Amino acid sequence: MKGKFIEEKLEQAFTELIAQEGYPHTLGTTRDRKEDAVIKSYLKVSVI
Repeated sequence: MKGKFIEEKLEQAFTELIAQEGYPHTLGTTRDRKEDAVIKSYLKVSVI
């Protein structure tokens, strides 16, 4: 499979790129779901 760019490699490349920009990567299973309220509030303000 040499030369193929699979989804896993794309995700890894993107994760490394955003990490270089100062955005940490966390797995969704490790996130504190209390943060979702902030995101929903921001979305409501942004869309309306």
